[in-house]
Amino acid sequence: MTELPEFLSGGESARLIPVAPSSQRERQACSVLLAVLSVVHPFAQHVFSRMGYRIGRRSWVEAYTEVVFKKQNPDDPDDRPDGLLVLSASQSRWCALVEAKIGNARIKPEQIARYQRIARANDLDAIITISNELISRPDHLPYDLPREGAAGIRVYHWPWPTLSMIASMLVREAMQARSTGCSSSCRRKVTRVLSSMSFGGTAVGPPLL
Repeated sequence: MTELPEFLSGGESARLIPVAPSSQRERQACSVLLAVLSVVHPFAQHVFSRMGYRIGRRSWVEAYTEVVFKKQNPDDPDDRPDGLLVLSASQSRWCALVEAKIGNARIKPEQIARYQRIARANDLDAIITISNELISRPDHLPYDLPREGAAGIRVYHWPWPTLSMIASMLVREAMQARSTGCSSSCRRKVTRVLSSMSFGGTAVGPPLL
């Protein structure tokens, strides 16, 4: 069993093949995406670099779903973010809550404001929202947060189409080039995992590993 971060009282490692029921499409999509970020280094490098974070050879990403925090707002006991990303290096750690929507569903600013309070209470660094709402940069949000949001908690947004574009680019590189900055086994994993996913759609196909 994977050891959870010290600020979690519950959670599961993100899975490439989700165990969530078919009726919970958002949870399935989030689980697959977070799992891919933890196992496909080139994909994680591209995605995190857009937020200004560098993933080096000695860095690694851990991903969790079904997260329950030890310090939860008593006024919002049922709030449960879709996931958690932990980016670790030899002497540092960066943690972000994740909230995902699929299809035409939009991010709810009031929900993210509550998650900011959870993040601050548990000494987390950021919140990442994911939806089909388009933006030009991860720090340009497609929604307005309440002014009373938690200070010091950065909020980023990833559009599913942008993630899909990065995945498609890596698949093309893996298929066409002999070297994409990773080993041949890594290139095979990039191709098989990323080409099997439907980012932000109504269904997520299982990876062909």
